[in-house]
Amino acid sequence: MRKASRSEGGRFRRTRQALAPQMNYLMSAGCYPNCQRHGLGAAHKGAPAWEFGRGLDCILYGIAARPGV
Repeated sequence: MRKASRSEGGRFRRTRQALAPQMNYLMSAGCYPNCQRHGLGAAHKGAPAWEFGRGLDCILYGIAARPGV
């Protein structure tokens, strides 16, 4: 199961890298200001901050769901 998730992550990383030049061109043209603003502030799912936040949410929701804790 772990191998599958690593290969999926690699595939998405390669896709992002392949599309980066086109996205940079479109964003620098200024035609999509909302997308540019969102894109500059967004973290992708592979980012450490996103992974930490997601993991923390899972732990806190799990603790909250246990009434005896």
